[in-house]
Amino acid sequence: MKVMLVIGSVAGGGAERQWMLLARALLDAGHQVVLGTVQSVPTPELAQLVDRGLRWRVISGLLFRDGAGRPSRRALGLVSVIARLRWLISQEQPDVVYSALTITNGASWCATRLGYGDRLVWGIRGAVEPYPRFERAIEGVIGAMAKSVPLAIANAPQSVEMHRARGIHPRAWATVPNGFDTDGFRPDTAARAAARASWGAGDRPVVGCVARLTPVKEHPLLLRAFARVLESVPDALLVLAGGGAPAVEAALQKLAVDLGIAASVRFLGSVDDAAAVYAGLDVHVLASSTEGFPNAIGEAMATGVPCVGTNVGAVAYLMGDTGIVVPSGDESALAAGIARLLADPTERARLGSAARRRIESEFGRATAAARTLAAFTASL
Repeated sequence: MKVMLVIGSVAGGGAERQWMLLARALLDAGHQVVLGTVQSVPTPELAQLVDRGLRWRVISGLLFRDGAGRPSRRALGLVSVIARLRWLISQEQPDVVYSALTITNGASWCATRLGYGDRLVWGIRGAVEPYPRFERAIEGVIGAMAKSVPLAIANAPQSVEMHRARGIHPRAWATVPNGFDTDGFRPDTAARAAARASWGAGDRPVVGCVARLTPVKEHPLLLRAFARVLESVPDALLVLAGGGAPAVEAALQKLAVDLGIAASVRFLGSVDDAAAVYAGLDVHVLASSTEGFPNAIGEAMATGVPCVGTNVGAVAYLMGDTGIVVPSGDESALAAGIARLLADPTERARLGSAARRRIESEFGRATAAARTLAAFTASL
């Protein structure tokens, strides 16, 4: 099968990582893969895949948003993106055009009119959170487009429900859980030592959260819960890895000062090597108020790190019995879950090993690719 994957960029968050994992798995299985990106931002992983036969095509160098995530005036170039994408589809003649994220899904819908519409699949990624302003403005248009889309693939049942409530009704839905790179995310003694040295952690127990600094990730709740943890584990360290608006990070830093825990918190900002962060942790925490299918928990599990997560989205399904699930918004329960794991190294090791096995057996990249191909075959 020849699959064209379409996305804004391969440098970014969870959806971008999933598209690269899918590309790799499809190549491993002997399929032809064309990757169309709006932005011409190369990565080392992309270069490796090109060497293995991936055909990378830049749809346009135009950006849809500025650095702060606001709509850019260059979004007027969307028409040229659609024209370029249509031309690429006509040249490549893929069996499937599989796009991801709202704006790229809309552009792909336009590009596949008059001859290619029966090959289009939308990737519905992301947590249950409000659309960014620009996407919200065209929500009705996206809903109208969806009615003629043969298949939409979501990464969690909760995501299907959310998008249905927003008026997204394709001809068919499928749910394919995210896959994880168990080679890239794995226990690594050397990486663990290097990460902990860079944080000045020494032998201190380290709690971490790898997540964007955005409201739905509930970093203030995590900071308040960690303040409680320090009452019983005074030498614990909290590491926060993830980019966000400077004002948001400044507010979180001020909260840490106000709580009297600033000396026990490290703000790493956006990181290029999340695997190295996970390797240095003893416990990973996600305090989100809403989620779809959280990559951070799956990646931490693949690294052999036990997790504490709020019971939202697919968190409980992903973790199974390998971690601690607590009610969303419950500061006391979150603190208790973290403290429980920090207090019992034997239990941490057991759960970490079980988490790694669960990802390997249920959520590897090859499994995700096979499920995706089965969805294509069933609906197209």
